[in-house]
Amino acid sequence: MNYELLSTIYYKDEARYNAVYRERFESICTVRLPVHIHGQIAFYMHLPAFSAAIERIYQLNQSIEQFWNDLPSKAQSRYFTKAMFSEIQNSNTIEGVHSSRKELQKAYDSTASQKNIRFNGLVRSYRWLDEKKELHIAASKDLRDLYDHTFLPDIAADDKPDGMIFRKGGVDVHSVTDKVIHRGIAPEGELIAFMDAALQYFSQPSFSLLTIAAFHYLFGYAHPFYDGNGRTVRLLSTLFLAQHLNQLIGLNLSATIFSDRNAYYKAFDLCNERKNRGDITHFVAYFLDIIERSAESMREMLKESSNRFANFAELLHQQKDLPSRQSDILHLLIQVSLFSDNGISIGGIARHIKTSYQPARDALTNLMEQGFPVTSEKRGNQILYRLDLDAFEQRIKGRP
Repeated sequence: MNYELLSTIYYKDEARYNAVYRERFESICTVRLPVHIHGQIAFYMHLPAFSAAIERIYQLNQSIEQFWNDLPSKAQSRYFTKAMFSEIQNSNTIEGVHSSRKELQKAYDSTASQKNIRFNGLVRSYRWLDEKKELHIAASKDLRDLYDHTFLPDIAADDKPDGMIFRKGGVDVHSVTDKVIHRGIAPEGELIAFMDAALQYFSQPSFSLLTIAAFHYLFGYAHPFYDGNGRTVRLLSTLFLAQHLNQLIGLNLSATIFSDRNAYYKAFDLCNERKNRGDITHFVAYFLDIIERSAESMREMLKESSNRFANFAELLHQQKDLPSRQSDILHLLIQVSLFSDNGISIGGIARHIKTSYQPARDALTNLMEQGFPVTSEKRGNQILYRLDLDAFEQRIKGRP
């Protein structure tokens, strides 16, 4: 996209700088926002390139939906959980927060009341995607409620919000050399007014992908909390993208950002520059590109997984001498092994194939006795089963 920053124009030709600013700000293609950036009304231009990018994103979404709908329900459930864990880990890593799959699985298996388990609230907030829960955040209090539910138990005591809603003290953003490159809005009264105005704009029925991109920047500019700002706004972007697109696209957002974190921070820094006079078009363009790249890579991953599943399902179909219960178990184990990092218990197998525990165990044992490559591992008090897919493929193809 060929869009020259106002700050760049300023250093080239100050007279032209003022003219370009007025032209952009007063354009019929400009969206003026109800907040100020360094005292200037924030705005972005709805460029022709944005419409083209949005059309490509929806085309990618349609392709993802087709692959997704072709998968069985167990495969969808397992794939969603794996993608969710990946999004949480990447979002945490961007902020220097370590989180293991084991920790996230423990949080996933816990109940809402077990608040002492690390990442319990974070995992439960991302699970709203799978539960199709509608999220209503129209004012600062709603945002604080989300923060408390999601992050508060894991925030250090010195970094917990100490104001009426957000923080009452100041907060600085530092560069890698520890130089202050941005200060969040203060005092808290101005911060609350800014966030209320931004959220009111964001919660309009007509909000779009461009609105999500603009809000992502505004949240980062305001920096309402001492800690957890980046993770909070990426969670919000993921949740709100799911109202427009397949949920998997939002669950690939942090992986795309993490692949070039410097570009992410630079997009904020450039629009924070006072000489850009509230023009956040550059960030909106950047974030739209992040959404598109997230959709592209998710489509390719899902396409590959879908094709592999179809291949293994066909191999299983060739086993016409298998009793239906054993065939159903193998079909389930293929899904579990392809779309998840964890196995499945005998109880889980029994529930899925709609039988009791002992018949499921007997059928699984029989498969193992026949030489099907079923593997097991102990996790806590459970034994979880998977299928060695490479060995399974070799076994089937090696038969005369």
